[in-house]
Amino acid sequence: MTTTMQAWLEDAKDFGMSDCLQKGFLFCLGIEAAINPKGIDLEILKTAAERFSECTFPVPDDAYCDFDEGEIEKLLYEAGKKSLGDEFSPRIISGPRVNQELHFLGGPPSVLQLPDVGGGMLCEWGRFLSKLYEEMGRHVTENGETAFLAGLVYASAVYQIDKDTTRNLAVILSTGRPPHLDWFSEIIYRDNEFIKATRQHLPLQKTLHMLVGPGLEKFPCSTNAAIELLEKILFKDNGDPDEEANTYSVKDFCLRLSFTSIHFGQKIPEEEKEALITSGYEEPPLLKDKEECVNHIAGIIKKKFHYDVLADDVSSGGEEHTQKSCIMLTAVATSLLNPGWNKVVLS
Repeated sequence: MTTTMQAWLEDAKDFGMSDCLQKGFLFCLGIEAAINPKGIDLEILKTAAERFSECTFPVPDDAYCDFDEGEIEKLLYEAGKKSLGDEFSPRIISGPRVNQELHFLGGPPSVLQLPDVGGGMLCEWGRFLSKLYEEMGRHVTENGETAFLAGLVYASAVYQIDKDTTRNLAVILSTGRPPHLDWFSEIIYRDNEFIKATRQHLPLQKTLHMLVGPGLEKFPCSTNAAIELLEKILFKDNGDPDEEANTYSVKDFCLRLSFTSIHFGQKIPEEEKEALITSGYEEPPLLKDKEECVNHIAGIIKKKFHYDVLADDVSSGGEEHTQKSCIMLTAVATSLLNPGWNKVVLS
């Protein structure tokens, strides 16, 4: 087993991923590597795949695993329709040499298994992908490298039958992952030094890294403040993990952050404030009490990400890390837009 695959599986265990979710996710990562929907440089992609599997190139005959006949295709067809609607139209093969029309992926499934993606917000899309990976994993017999290779072989085979549909599926399977799942794609494309450097990080730290990473250029002050604040919350002064802090529910985490004073050691550029507002964060109005402070944070998260953090509506342990990361970044953004916004609570 490669170092990268070992790190992947260890993180999956730390994040509380079920065996089925692991297998389905690895299968989908194999599809992603075979189709390359993100247009990654081929040498980079090959190097990443080789770090993930020692026998990816070439693939031995027995390197892939079996899965229930037709069951994965039903899930892929449903995922395509729920994501793309009428734009998703798998090939229908017909002609004098075919006794009856053959539908690529077998046609519409009789039983639907996946949640709707709604407006494509982080909450709905994350739960859609998690359920898709989980259900696909039920039809993959082995985990680890074997599951990854199965996806690689599967995608390479079906691509010859229907290139457009296979590429659409690869895009669906690899786009819009929530931060707690996006981390597992990040591992593939990073070297062993990165894996070693992050080995001791807690799942919540890794999740926050994935949430704030894409916005580092636009929101440098917010990003750095969120990372520093999380470390203060999760660790004691001597560097040991604060066991109590790691047991907070999502609701308790929101309460704590709503009542926390956040200071910035540098002047905040107006450009960053404007960028935060444009991206969906709001400067709080005049607040009267603790309840209004909490509702302000929860309200922004509901509108921006569609998570109901005050209801403790959490679909998985991994999603809990994503919701807490959203709370962290929202609390920091609120304090940046209006320093001392929650002074009614602190006074």
